[in-house]
Amino acid sequence: MPIHAALVRTISHSKILADYESAFSAVSGLPLRFQPADTSSNASEASLPLRDHPAENPFCALISKSAAGCKMCLQMDHKIRDTTGESPRTEVCIAGLSDTAIPVIVQGRLAGHLRTGQVALQKNDGLGFSKIARVLVDWGVNTDLTKVEEAWFHSKVLAPAQYEAFIQLLSVFARHLGMAAEMPQVVTPTGTTVPDEAPIVQKTLEYIQTHNHDNVSVQDVARTLNLSVFYFCKVFKKATNMTFTEYLANVRTAKAKNLLLNPHARISEIAFESGFQSITHFNRVFRKLSGQSPSAYREAIQRKTVETEPMPN
Repeated sequence: MPIHAALVRTISHSKILADYESAFSAVSGLPLRFQPADTSSNASEASLPLRDHPAENPFCALISKSAAGCKMCLQMDHKIRDTTGESPRTEVCIAGLSDTAIPVIVQGRLAGHLRTGQVALQKNDGLGFSKIARVLVDWGVNTDLTKVEEAWFHSKVLAPAQYEAFIQLLSVFARHLGMAAEMPQVVTPTGTTVPDEAPIVQKTLEYIQTHNHDNVSVQDVARTLNLSVFYFCKVFKKATNMTFTEYLANVRTAKAKNLLLNPHARISEIAFESGFQSITHFNRVFRKLSGQSPSAYREAIQRKTVETEPMPN
């Protein structure tokens, strides 16, 4: 049974989504948009989800302006969304750029995808573009190949482990967005009047983001919002399907994973920078949420980085 179109529109125009898209792009330099799922058998004409985004890859922007290039990109878009699972799916286009779709599930049904990518996971070189140029010509792309090559060389490049960390952050947000969408008072269109519970949750999330490195307690947040601890906990759990402590632990662990990408940062420094008050607590929470210790996680992402690095000529 398809998800109701009105709910998809509500998510698309929600303030929580707009705020996160803006913050994510500012931090990562990557485009991010919510791509609604088709809500009827007569879906509107397909369009590229990241077109005209401020952080759109210059190569993708140039290629998609031609009919043949747009068709090629649309086929890639269809392929990446052709999944029934709840896990992120990443595909690599003919230009060597990775795109990812993260499903947003509401009430067990697909509401849409968080779309990001258009990023190279290894440095581009001239030899690589010669192969791409032949494919573009075969497809009938008539765009000036000199301009296309220049745009390709300006593609954003990330280490595979760093991109994976961004996808993990988006996966956490996708789950939160899906849960929040089941509570109409939380996911509301921007500029509308909302019930009293929505500002409580929103201000709480903002407080966590601002103070997640401090020794934040549920009493601190409730006091800041002039609420009783009992009422605050009830509202927050109802809206997010997590206790305040659980949500705070997820935020801090996600931040720690990103900091662990730096091989020179000490585990103890990362623990305190992420907001944990002791190494023991950090290790325990990190292992519980990720299934491995911080050291094992770092070793795993370093191995993946080495495996994906191109061999020297």
